[in-house]
Amino acid sequence: MAMIGIDIGGSFIKSGLVSRQGEVLHQLNPQPTLHGAQLTDKVHRLIYELISVVNEEGMASVEAVGISSCGVVDPETGTVVESVAIPGYDGTQWPLLLEELKLPVIVENDGRCAAWAEYQVRDDQDIRDWVHVPVGTNVGCGVIIGGELFRGHSFTAGEFGHMTIDINGPVCTCGNIGCLEIYLTKGSVLGYVQQAIADSRDTLVAELCGGELEHIDLFMISHAEAQGDAVAKQAFEQLGFYLGVGLTN
Repeated sequence: MAMIGIDIGGSFIKSGLVSRQGEVLHQLNPQPTLHGAQLTDKVHRLIYELISVVNEEGMASVEAVGISSCGVVDPETGTVVESVAIPGYDGTQWPLLLEELKLPVIVENDGRCAAWAEYQVRDDQDIRDWVHVPVGTNVGCGVIIGGELFRGHSFTAGEFGHMTIDINGPVCTCGNIGCLEIYLTKGSVLGYVQQAIADSRDTLVAELCGGELEHIDLFMISHAEAQGDAVAKQAFEQLGFYLGVGLTN
């Protein structure tokens, strides 16, 4: 038996087939996350592509579909309540959209999915309390207390990225002020380096991007940091500093 796993992040959709034991049987190439109806259409196509793989490989059947999604997720109804990262995604009801599959469809917040997965394969089985903080396009968090996944009454427990750490900071996409996520994502690293170049600081990234600040990406900054570039190093150090502040809180 195989289960279909779909991970919907702020930048990419990752998908594959997984056994009951957690073994990854097949993976598709990550796809850019789209908006609204385009996103749901893309997920449909990925699911049917994976079903085709099951048939071609002679696997018994698909047992269920699991969707790990960014945003506030109601796992009881499989609904994405709110997602500031993906426009037009709020209110998406995955079990309803996928009912033609006639399969169980389980939907959960991606941070909680990551926490539960890591908890299941932990080395020390005596550990009963667990916090997992995935940092990507956005910042998630999954909390396990006494061996049980903790969601909170509004399914927002563990929204680690949206606590205020700077009351004088910029407005976050969620509407809050000075959120931790502002300082922990790709944009914060790019913004630091872009401002450094605008301030005429010496950095290899300026050469790599050809003076076009909008063309700077993380690969350039990582390459520069590996070459000992001070600006690139400081950009990552700033991210690490704010991650430390958040984890301490």
